[in-house]
Amino acid sequence: MTRIRFLLLPSLVFLFAGTLLAQSKETKIRFSVLDEQNNPVKDLQFSDLHVAINKKPVRINSLKLSGELPLRVMILIDCSMSEQRTLPDEKLFAESFIDKALKKGIDIVGVAKFSSSVDLLYDPGSDFKLAKTKLGSIEVELPSGYIGGGVMVGGPPPISPGGTSSGSTTVFDAVSRGISFIANSSSGNKRNVVLLISDGVNTAGDKKLKEAVKEWELSDVAVFAVGIGDSNYNGVDNKTFKKITEPTGGLAVIPRKAMDTDPQMTRLANSMRYYYEATTTDLLAQANDVKVEFAGDKKLQVNSVIMR
Repeated sequence: MTRIRFLLLPSLVFLFAGTLLAQSKETKIRFSVLDEQNNPVKDLQFSDLHVAINKKPVRINSLKLSGELPLRVMILIDCSMSEQRTLPDEKLFAESFIDKALKKGIDIVGVAKFSSSVDLLYDPGSDFKLAKTKLGSIEVELPSGYIGGGVMVGGPPPISPGGTSSGSTTVFDAVSRGISFIANSSSGNKRNVVLLISDGVNTAGDKKLKEAVKEWELSDVAVFAVGIGDSNYNGVDNKTFKKITEPTGGLAVIPRKAMDTDPQMTRLANSMRYYYEATTTDLLAQANDVKVEFAGDKKLQVNSVIMR
């Protein structure tokens, strides 16, 4: 995987919510562009785009907007003991996302929870009411002897059938399972998305991040994340979130206050639903650095950029 740096040009918010994919001799660059109100920008022109790879200009052969893509979303809720105080916030964000960001009759949604193991609660479908009911049923997983604040009394916590301690957090395993849930339910022309709602702190599980990312990059599923964590523990692991989301063409947001929830939700939904696709046949064998500029006097902000 190669990182991409964007220099952008001024009152638009640029979200690279996609990937750079090589198909034979043609490379596709996918990206989303939002304005300051997080609305999708739909009038980007071919002549606006300038790309350099390894500091050498490349020719862009085409540029098109994907249109308004229907979504297939798997929501993953972290119910480990570190989310004991913040689980209600996680569930509220997820329920609000279903109500405000998804479209009945067009999008579908699934729900899973995870701590020491991953449990599918609602297979991706169109019954939003049932999905929210399943969300409401999620409770935090606490090991016996846990008295709060990360403090245990008595013996060590019990071990789950998967070999992890009760109340631990298998973030990487959960993302892999979420991708498989979506892949198994895929049909029709929808964008496949995993929405991870967690503090991002992985404490257990079989998956190692580096190896897991290689698997995720091969899927047709974009991973987006919402960082909600307890400051009494480790808060939110933003660095890990970036490592999880960027290789798949997703992005991570961290709502700082309750009033920040709706704007962040809009960013996520529009970054999932809209993207441009530019193509070039000039990709070098070792593309270690990609710079994208837009003509004009408007600055754009990069939130997630990657290249495969």
